[in-house]
Amino acid sequence: MGREQYTSDLVVMDGNVVDARAYGADKNNTTIDLALTAIGVSNKTLLLAPGTWTIASNVTIPANVTLKFAAGAAADIATSKTLTINGSVEASVEQIFSWTGTGAVSFGGIVNEVFPEWWGATGDGITDDYAALRAAAVAAAGKRWITLRGESTYIVETELNLRTAGDGPLLNGNFATIKAGNAITAVVSVGETTSVRTIIKNVTLDANSLATYAFRGVLLTEQDSVLKNIYCDNAVSHGMYLDGCQAIQIVGCRIYRSGGSGYLFESCNGSVMNICRAVANTGNGITIQRGVRNYTGGMQLIGVDVEQNTGHGISVVDTKSPVTIQGGWLEANVKDGVSIGASAVGVGVKNVSITGGDAGNVYRAVRLLAGASGCNITNNQVQFSAGTQFNRIENESATPPILHTQTISDLMVILLYLHQNM
Repeated sequence: MGREQYTSDLVVMDGNVVDARAYGADKNNTTIDLALTAIGVSNKTLLLAPGTWTIASNVTIPANVTLKFAAGAAADIATSKTLTINGSVEASVEQIFSWTGTGAVSFGGIVNEVFPEWWGATGDGITDDYAALRAAAVAAAGKRWITLRGESTYIVETELNLRTAGDGPLLNGNFATIKAGNAITAVVSVGETTSVRTIIKNVTLDANSLATYAFRGVLLTEQDSVLKNIYCDNAVSHGMYLDGCQAIQIVGCRIYRSGGSGYLFESCNGSVMNICRAVANTGNGITIQRGVRNYTGGMQLIGVDVEQNTGHGISVVDTKSPVTIQGGWLEANVKDGVSIGASAVGVGVKNVSITGGDAGNVYRAVRLLAGASGCNITNNQVQFSAGTQFNRIENESATPPILHTQTISDLMVILLYLHQNM
């Protein structure tokens, strides 16, 4: 293999590791290609020594070669050129890639995760990390995890759309924060991802009172798509806005201090929301409606905790397939606990604890507007604050809901009341 026992003041080589400098004096793609030719089909590690390695032509690292970046080594990829890595990568969580224009990195099947720091992200809460985060998303191509560094804060001054030409994104935030640094539409979005898997988990998205939404998802439509432990804060409008997202799971998420609804779901057929929170939002805690796509809009809400929102706890505006609200707590929301709109069909409210709002306000545990039909209100526990004008369940619809026992904290005339209001 030529000078495979090459020795320098920086690295001492052995038989399994090949220092690219053994095949050229310049740190560039020509030297790398010569080293790869010498390696052939052998299983080797190709070491890039400290310094900048210029990639002025396309380079492919085969699957039998592990590309190892020494501390301080980086590949600088020229515009329109691609560094394709089909083998493994050994590198610290620091910058190892830089690029000009459309220069890019592409991975094969062996690399399971990428780090935005490889493209220069700082996570210092000051520097705009958008370009590095987006480059990581493009390189990951939905087939490997984008892994953030825990306790870091990544600033984005441009909406970070994680959608790429590959499958839906896989993001593990490790409970780091991505924070808006500019007036943008969303901190993080996943746009137009019909029939591809999307998993985003363990991340705080801080709209910083600058971004319209903390998270925006459009057409997420696979049953193995999951939004888990996403914490959305300080959105100008809605905290989490999902549009046409069918048969996905929203698990353990929390929305806090949004200027609109905590969650806005439009045409999210067959999706399931489990053990999520909406707290102190200016609008409703959760709003469900058909929106401009006009899908049927039915979904399940299980064990949600909706508290201290200025609007309704949950507002089901208009759906043509069932919405089920089962278990959970609706506490101290200023307007109604559950508001069921005039065009809503088949809304079920079961085993929910509903606590009344501010003293002096008219508060209804469940309100059915005229036109709502096919609803089922079952086994809910209802309490209210002293001084609240509390109407419990108010039906304005010509179609009475199916009612079963409701437990009221200090009233025993619920059946008579319901009879009088129907």
